[in-house]
Amino acid sequence: MTQAKIVVLTKRLIFSLAAVLLWIALVTGGFSLVTGSTAIGILWIGAGLAIVIALLQGALMAKIEGRRVPIASVGLILVILVLVAISEFVNLFITKPDDTIAYIFDIAYSLGVVILGGYAALQLIKSPRSEEVAKSNPQRED
Repeated sequence: MTQAKIVVLTKRLIFSLAAVLLWIALVTGGFSLVTGSTAIGILWIGAGLAIVIALLQGALMAKIEGRRVPIASVGLILVILVLVAISEFVNLFITKPDDTIAYIFDIAYSLGVVILGGYAALQLIKSPRSEEVAKSNPQRED
């Protein structure tokens, strides 16, 4: 019964969630720099670099991978990803097409969040519910 209430973090799941956060940080930072908000842009780019550094550190990944997380926490992350993806999907249809830098960033941001958020949600749904399942049926790392 307790096995159904947890999710085991896999490398693919961790990378997919980090990809969404990285996309948001880099696109927002880039847009801020282009539009003259240098301090905010540097802050967002710094957050993106921190995500990359955290992912590249093998010791940190080893600590996180295989960790058991309550399914309620994962469910909350999934709900947030779905709501943000729906919001961005609607944004794609209500934004008036224009040939400005702001519009290009808006489309890139929206498409990236929808695609990466959808992939992360799929990885959350597919993630193993117990350590035994995770060890006996590991996801293939391509």
